[in-house]
Formats: sequence, structure tokens, C-alpha cells
Amino acid sequence: MGNLFVCTTVGVTRYLHEWLEGVKLLKPSIIVIARDLDRSEPLEASEQYHIITYRTYKAWKGYELRHLGYESDYSIGLGIVKLMEFFLSRNETHFIHIDSDVIITETCARKVYPLTWDNLTIVTPVIPRDKMNDPNAKPMWFWDSTNFGLRRDLLERMFNSIKQILNDPHPIDIKIHNVIRMFKPTSYREVREGVYHYIRGVKTPL
Repeated sequence: MGNLFVCTTVGVTRYLHEWLEGVKLLKPSIIVIARDLDRSEPLEASEQYHIITYRTYKAWKGYELRHLGYESDYSIGLGIVKLMEFFLSRNETHFIHIDSDVIITETCARKVYPLTWDNLTIVTPVIPRDKMNDPNAKPMWFWDSTNFGLRRDLLERMFNSIKQILNDPHPIDIKIHNVIRMFKPTSYREVREGVYHYIRGVKTPL
């Protein structure tokens, strides 16, 4: 048996209600949101989640420009580090980060259990950042996203290496997965069923 710490880093909060309804299907012990006060939309307090705040002192230029020049990567990375620190101060066995514009369904949630994995990848529909302005670009599956899970013992071993990514965080998602691979997970699970991603404001499956 195990229990889940489910979290996200905002960013944009416009899909938060739907995101919450999805992650609650995982029956987590706690839902935690890390918010960069300088780079996020307003976030109301709620009994449904715990909020961690931090600051990067880099101005928010709006949702559409948030990834321009990989500008958001340091903020996302620092938020994930703050979430991991909070997780390690608690007793949950498994950590899962799911982006606030990624919506999971019951189909996806069922695949997460049983908690016998030390590394979970939630394969996500994306359009690569360098093609976001191309109206003909088609969504594709992406494995090395910031939608992933780690068992406590693996996260403990790799945490210092994750923190070091902040010295050069671009691209944050791929660098996190490179660290995970370096620590050689032994119980890997991949989920792609029932995963949706808001891309250009459209809820997109594959």
C-alpha cells in the first residue's frame, strides 16, 4: 500500500477547477499547488488544496508568452523543487506532478494503481514549443514532460541532482527526465490513456 502527494506548479489557473476534478480521482492524501507570485495568475485559497508560494522576481508577460525563450523554465523548476521539499517533509510514499493544464480522467487514474512503481510517466499530447506558432503543427505524444511520478526513495536519492538543474534549467522537462534515467528506476510505469492537454486553449487528446 502507499499514498499519493499530487501537485502542480502554476502558471495559468484558468483550467484549475477541471484539473482538480481530474486529480481528485487519484484519491491523494494532499493536493499541493506551488505558485510563483511573480509569474502566475491569481489563485484563491481553498480547502481542496494547499498553496506554497515562492518568487523568481521575473515579470509575468501573459499566458501566450510564458514559454517564449524558455523564460518559464526556471520558475517551473523552482516550483517543482519547492514541491519536492514539502513532499519530503511529509509521509506520503509517492509524488506526482501534473501540469495545471493537463486533465486526467478515471481511465488514467486507474492505471496509476497499484502503487508498485518507483517512476511514473504520464505521456502527454503536446505541440513542441518551437512549433507553437505554426498553425499546421499537429499534436504528438511526449514522454519527457513535467507530468511524472516518483516513489519516495528514488526522489530522495535524486533530489540534489534535481536542484542542480536550476543552474541551467532549459529545457526543464527533458532535464528532469535525464536525471530520473541517470538514477535507473527499476519499476517503471507509463500511462497515456485518458490524458488531455489544453493546447492553444483547446482540450486535446491523442
